[in-house]
Amino acid sequence: MKRFVILLFLSFIFLLVGCTTNHKMLEYNVFQDFTSIFNNQSIDANDEFHRLFTDNIKHNITIEISKDEWEKLNADMLSYAEKYEDDLRSDTYFKANLIYTDIHGTIISEEIGFRTRGNNSRILLQNDDGTYNLSHFKIKFNETFDYIKESKNYTLLKDRKVFDLKELNLKYNSNNDLSNVSELHSYNIMNRVGIPAPLITLTELTIKIENEQIAFGIYSVIEPIDKEFIDKRYSKEESQGNLYKCLNLELAPASLESLINPNQVGIKNAVLNYRPTYDLKTNKKAPNYSDIKQFINSINSLHNDDFRNFIDNFFDVDSFLRLLAINALIGNSDDYRGNGNNYYLYLNNKSSKFVMIPYDIDQSLGVDISKFTMYSDIYHWRNNSILFTQNEVRPLSDKILLIPEYQDKYEYYLTQFIEPDNHIFTYESFLKTFNKYKDLYNTNVEFSDIYAKNYYNIKITNIKEQLYYYEFNPYQKRGDIS
Repeated sequence: MKRFVILLFLSFIFLLVGCTTNHKMLEYNVFQDFTSIFNNQSIDANDEFHRLFTDNIKHNITIEISKDEWEKLNADMLSYAEKYEDDLRSDTYFKANLIYTDIHGTIISEEIGFRTRGNNSRILLQNDDGTYNLSHFKIKFNETFDYIKESKNYTLLKDRKVFDLKELNLKYNSNNDLSNVSELHSYNIMNRVGIPAPLITLTELTIKIENEQIAFGIYSVIEPIDKEFIDKRYSKEESQGNLYKCLNLELAPASLESLINPNQVGIKNAVLNYRPTYDLKTNKKAPNYSDIKQFINSINSLHNDDFRNFIDNFFDVDSFLRLLAINALIGNSDDYRGNGNNYYLYLNNKSSKFVMIPYDIDQSLGVDISKFTMYSDIYHWRNNSILFTQNEVRPLSDKILLIPEYQDKYEYYLTQFIEPDNHIFTYESFLKTFNKYKDLYNTNVEFSDIYAKNYYNIKITNIKEQLYYYEFNPYQKRGDIS
């Protein structure tokens, strides 16, 4: 209560004098600092890839599937649920065709793999009464189904890429985001400030089952985080490392706390319903998990200068601080620092440093539970009884934010990201994205920015107040460590 009163008093002074935070780290040039390989122009991909993810044309995707394949997909999920206690997360692919259309023409891909995707969001495709359900979908362009190895069909499919991708994610607006672009814009911000993040666009999705054509509406088209993602962003020398998908699943949250179960690290086997917390996605033929096990052990066992030396040498701290700052701004609580969820770790085998890659950031900018983070503390992020259990530990962020130099840099990034002249975290930049997609897709879908405008106004003011408060109360920058 005392801290709250002090913060209100300082907020009054802040607004009265109209000052901005006089930051220790202002000697950094924000644009010079953000010059990195992680931007759209430096992604090593073909023209089809960039055509798919360009944001100035309308994209249309139609999935053609036979009634037999559609019903088998639905039945497969039911069968899986019977075996695994109502769990619908079968990863079996079924045959379909994909037809992509834009102003430049049409791309047709036959015999793609098609299935639903998601952990807590899986739902049957069709109800008993014949009505259809919106679902998240995964496309696999190189699915070989049950073709005999070395057969003509197997050979044609096994290495096939479309849009320079082997897979593609289609995601519907499950959180009722009235703007339809909150996750899209959040990913764009991350890419803008040098965080390795997927590219994303929108599409109008139609599913054609035999002769019945069903409009599924606006979907997000999201670049998968896989070996192709890594190859497009790193040199050959840097791109041979291990990539782990890190999720808060049955075994434990992906908190990077000390491992308590050897099964927390492994390779997913959906057939057996084995889903490790840290799921290896590359180098599966000869898996070696020693890198992530050593990383987790070290960040938990090392302290003070030993931790600082280790983390400087084996983790991309700068990219991580940018990610913490952006997640604080967009209000994403379903991340590493919050729920111990929704990120990848990639080990750059040249630098020997892990980098954190964000994933599934749809609860952002006031959408769904992110509305409860508008006033969340930039250091005491989990001090939010609505969202978190207070005794949860996140050793990576907790320890990094104990280091004064990193505290300064974290605050510097927050300061620069909300600086209007940088056009990064501003309502005006969001509105530009919003209007662009609204003009392209508003024929059958309502677009509204009513909640986003309120979120930006409150969040930016609150961040300024917190930065001002911590400038005079640095001893309270202990983060979520009690």
